[in-house]
Amino acid sequence: MASLWRIYLEEDMIIVLFIIWILILIGLLSCIYRCKYINTDISNSIGKLLKTSVVTVCGYVLFLNAYNKNAGYLFAALYCGSIDWLMLFFLRFLKIYTDFTYSHKKIKWIMYFIAMLDDINLLLNVKFKTAFSIGRICYGKTGFNYLCNFKPLFYLHLAFSYLLIAFVILLLIKKMREVPQFYRKKYGVVLFTLAFVIVLNAMYIYSAIAVDISIPLYVLEAFLISYYALNFMPAGLVEKTLSLVVDDMNSGIICFDFQGKCIYANQLARDLFEVQDDIRIFEKYLPIWLERRHMDGEEASVWTEGHIYKDEEIYIKAEFKKIYDDKDMLIGYYFCMSDRTNEIEKYKSAVYRATHDNLTGIYTREKFYDRVNEVIHMNPDIRRLIICTKINNIQMINDLFGIEMGDEVLKQQAEILKEKAGTEYVYGRLIGDKFAMCVPKELFDIDSFVQKNAKISRHYHNKLFGVCINIGIYEVNDVDEPVSEMCDKAYIAIENVEKNSECNVAYFDNDMMDEISFEKELIKDFDTALNERQFKINLQPRVSKSGRIHGAEVLVRWEHPKKGLIMPGRFISIFEKKGLIYQLDGWVWEQAIIQLKRWKDMGKENLYLSINISAKDFFYLDVYKILTGLVNKYEVDPSRLRLEITENVLMTETKTKLNVLSALRKFGFKIEVDDFGGGYSSLNMLNSNLIDNIKFDIRLFNDNINDEKKLAVLDATVLLTEKIGKGLLVEGVEKEEEANLIIGHGCEMFQGFYFSKPLSVDTFEKKFL
Repeated sequence: MASLWRIYLEEDMIIVLFIIWILILIGLLSCIYRCKYINTDISNSIGKLLKTSVVTVCGYVLFLNAYNKNAGYLFAALYCGSIDWLMLFFLRFLKIYTDFTYSHKKIKWIMYFIAMLDDINLLLNVKFKTAFSIGRICYGKTGFNYLCNFKPLFYLHLAFSYLLIAFVILLLIKKMREVPQFYRKKYGVVLFTLAFVIVLNAMYIYSAIAVDISIPLYVLEAFLISYYALNFMPAGLVEKTLSLVVDDMNSGIICFDFQGKCIYANQLARDLFEVQDDIRIFEKYLPIWLERRHMDGEEASVWTEGHIYKDEEIYIKAEFKKIYDDKDMLIGYYFCMSDRTNEIEKYKSAVYRATHDNLTGIYTREKFYDRVNEVIHMNPDIRRLIICTKINNIQMINDLFGIEMGDEVLKQQAEILKEKAGTEYVYGRLIGDKFAMCVPKELFDIDSFVQKNAKISRHYHNKLFGVCINIGIYEVNDVDEPVSEMCDKAYIAIENVEKNSECNVAYFDNDMMDEISFEKELIKDFDTALNERQFKINLQPRVSKSGRIHGAEVLVRWEHPKKGLIMPGRFISIFEKKGLIYQLDGWVWEQAIIQLKRWKDMGKENLYLSINISAKDFFYLDVYKILTGLVNKYEVDPSRLRLEITENVLMTETKTKLNVLSALRKFGFKIEVDDFGGGYSSLNMLNSNLIDNIKFDIRLFNDNINDEKKLAVLDATVLLTEKIGKGLLVEGVEKEEEANLIIGHGCEMFQGFYFSKPLSVDTFEKKFL
C-alpha cells in the first residue's frame, strides 16, 4: 500500500510541474504576442527579451528532466548561456526604456563577444566537464537534475552574468534618481522584481535547493515590464499635469460646481480679477454672467466684454461651457477668460487705418460714402448739402517746395472740415487734393467756410503762382442716389466755376444736369461711333515764317448722326475720365499712319504728322508695340510721325514711361512736349535727351501780347532751345499782330488759326498739296 501511494505522489508531482511550466510558457508567449501587436521600438525590444526568456525556461525544463546525461549537460549549457543573452537583451530594452546611450559603441560589441566566448565555454563543458557537473535527485522512477561541482570557468560565467545584472540595476537606479517622483514607480517595480528574481536564482546556485525557483517569476517580470513600459500611467499624473498646464495657460480658468460654488481658479484668472486666495469671490460673478448672456438653455457661449483692471479698461474674451457626467447630469460650469486687449486694439487700429486717411486723419473715400449714406437714411427729412473742394496747383507746391509743404496744405484743408465735427456732419478726403463734406443745409455757413478756405489760399500765394481752393455744392434731393454720384455732381459744379478769386464757389444746377445727361449719351454712343467711323481726323497745318507747310497736327472731330459736329473739347475730357480715351487714341494713331502711307504713295514724303499720347494710354496700351507695329504694317518712316506728350504724362510712373519713350525715339519717332511751360517740370523735360521738339502755347500770355515779363520768358525759351538743339513750335497764333511779334523774337515755326484752322483731310490736300 505504501509503495502504491508513493507512485501516485510521484505522478502528481510530475503533472503539477508540467502544468507550471506550461503556464509559464503561456504567460511569456501572450506577452510576446501583445508586443508584436503594438509594434513600436520599445515593444519590439521587450519582445526580443521575452523570446530569450522562453529559451531560458525551455532550456531549464529540459535540463531538469533530462534522463540522458549528455543531453542534460547540453540543456544545462543552453540554460546558463541564455541567461547571458537574457541580460544583454535586458540592457537593449533599458536603452530605450531609460533613454540611455552608450558612450562608446564598442562596449556593446565587446559584451556580445564575451557572451559568445562564455557560450563556447559552456558547450565545451558537455564533453570536458570544465565548468560544472550534474547531479540527480531521484524520487522512485522520477527525479530532477541539478548543477554541482562548480569549477573556475563556471565562476567566470557567473562573474560575467552578475556584471551584466549589476549594469542593469545601476541603470534603473540612475533613472529613478533622475525622474520626478511620479515616474519612479515605473522603474522601481521593474528593479525590485528583477532583484528578487536574481536573489532566488542565487539561492538556487549557492544552496541545496534542487529546483531554480526564480523561473516562475519570469512570467511576473514579463507582465510587469510589458505593463510599466507600454501602459503605465502614474496615479495622479493626469490631474497634476492638467493642473500645471491650466496654471501655465495664457487664459484664466474658473470652474464652478452645479450649485455655483467656485471650486478652482488658476493664477491668471485670479490676476485678471485681482483675487488673492479666496476664490469664493468668483461666485458673485456667476449669476451675472449667466443672466447677462442668457445661458440657461445654452451648452456653450463666447463673448467679449470690457473689464476694469488696475484702473484701466481691458477687453476679456469669455468662453462658457457646461460640464456633464457620463449620464448627462450637470456637474458644473467653467469659464475661460482671455485678455484680448492687444488683439482688439490692433483690430481697431487696422479698422481705423482702413477707414481713415493716413495723412489727415479724416474718412477715406469709401468710408465717407458709407457714413454719408447711413446719416442720410437715418434722418431722410433733413435737407443736406454735399460740399466738395479741390485745391488747384497742389502739384506745383509739391514740385517747388517739397511734398511736406503740399501735405501741410492738405492737412489745413482737413482741419477746416474737422471744425464742423458732430453726428450730423460727415467729412472725408476722396483722393489727392479732393475733399468732401455732408452737412445739414440749415447749419451750413457758406461765408465762414469760404473765408477759412480763402485764408489758406492767401497764405500760400506769391508772385509766381496762386493757390486756389474751389468749392462745389450739391443739394441732396434723392436720399437713394449713390453718394459717389452726389460728389460727382459737386465736382461738375467745380469744373464750371469761374476761377477769379482765392476761393470760388459754384452750385450744381439743372444746366449741369443737362450736361451730365449729354455726357452719358456720348459715353453710350462711343462704341457705335468708333465702329461706324463717325470720328474723323482733321489736320491743322504747321508752317514756317516763310509760309511753307512742313506738316500738321492730327485732331479729331465727331460727326454725330443726331447731334451733328461735336468738337473735341466736348468729349475728350469725358473719355479720359471714363477710361475710354485709349480706344480713341489708338484709332487716331492708325488713321494718321494710313494718311502718311497715302502721302508716301503720292510722293509727298516730306510732310510729317503729329499725334497726341495721353497719360492713360500708357496704362491701357502697349504704346511701343502698337506704334511700331503700325509703321511696320503700313511701311511708313517713323521719323515722319511725331508723338506729342504733355508734361503731366510724366507725373506718375515716370521711369516706366521714360523707358517707353526712349525705346520709341530709338526706333525713329520724334518726341514733342505739348503746352511747354504749362506744367512745373519744364526744365527737367528740356534737359532730357528724349525730347526733340517743344510746343510753346502763346495763349499763356492771356491776351496781353506786349507783357514785357512774358516776352522775356519767350525770348529765354527761344534762346534755350537753340543752345540745347531742340526744335521750337509756337502754337495758338490767331492774329497777325501776334505772328509779327513772335517772328520778331526769333520764332520760326507756327501753328494756329492765323495760319489755318483744322481742315478735313480732303481740304488740306487740295489746299496744300
